[in-house]
Amino acid sequence: MYSLEKRCKMEQKKEMKWTILKSSAQGLLDCLQCYTKSQLLEIASFYGMDGTRYRKHELAEKLEYEILAQTPAVLKYSSSEDLRGLKLLLSEPDGESTGIWTYQRRGWLFVFGEDGGRKLVVPPEVEAKIARFLSNTKNRETVVRNQEFYRYARALAHLYGVYEKKQLMRVWEEFHSTPLRKGEISRFLKFSEKVYGDYRVEGRYVISSKISDTRVCLNLMNEVKNLPYYIPDQEEIRLYYEEYVDVDAPEYKELRKFLEKRKHNPLSFAELMTALEDNLLLGGGVSQMFLLMKDAGIFLNEIHEKEEFLACCARWQKRTRQWRYRGFTPEEIMEE
Repeated sequence: MYSLEKRCKMEQKKEMKWTILKSSAQGLLDCLQCYTKSQLLEIASFYGMDGTRYRKHELAEKLEYEILAQTPAVLKYSSSEDLRGLKLLLSEPDGESTGIWTYQRRGWLFVFGEDGGRKLVVPPEVEAKIARFLSNTKNRETVVRNQEFYRYARALAHLYGVYEKKQLMRVWEEFHSTPLRKGEISRFLKFSEKVYGDYRVEGRYVISSKISDTRVCLNLMNEVKNLPYYIPDQEEIRLYYEEYVDVDAPEYKELRKFLEKRKHNPLSFAELMTALEDNLLLGGGVSQMFLLMKDAGIFLNEIHEKEEFLACCARWQKRTRQWRYRGFTPEEIMEE
């Protein structure tokens, strides 16, 4: 729930980090050699390479091969938005483009600083690979299907926090008549994990990127092991693809309205709501909520204000789908 302005600033910072100064390289290998070794290592990690054992020039040569070899597979799991951006980039290389950092990290695009401006370079070898892929009708159909699969995988990561691969198959087959082929889930998750970064795969589990602490992950898995999974409907799949909680729920809106009335720093308000969502999903307590509000410049000095806030929170928590209940709400669990 970051603001558009904040997301744009984050993208600009990432892009600046990858800008190359004073070079006129065009070929893929020449462009790669303009990077530092640490930048090359970051690209290598995207392609599943351990580049630490190579010297810089050796790593650049290895990466040239891997980028060209893996580009078609990466494109199959890219979003429609990614592909539209690539088409625009190839047709108007000097036009305004979004998501540039994504293409930089894949080694498809290089940004050169020139006389206070910038020049975008897509090496011809990369351009040829992308153009060939996009011209194939079957490839485009594969992208559409993978996008649908990705929506389900990401929605379940947002809804459950941690879930088993077979749960993805269950939910998918709930709404699709064609069953998934053997090994299809593992192959899909392997590529989509590195292409998107919304989740990671460990053994038979898919884990939300919000759960970075192994202890938190293990505690959550232990807490939910005897609970059934909540099965979302298709409208909820669409909702949780975008969000971690239902931001249109009356209880969420009530809490937001209560906080908006209080004095706060407007620039940090979106971050506050995101932090409160994370706190709930990750099992944080009330004291942490007050600390988050303090950081956002919201202080509840009157007893009645604190009571009203706690009442709002209680209603919101009671009716929000939570990771510790495998997607059920506390209210639904109590009714069982």
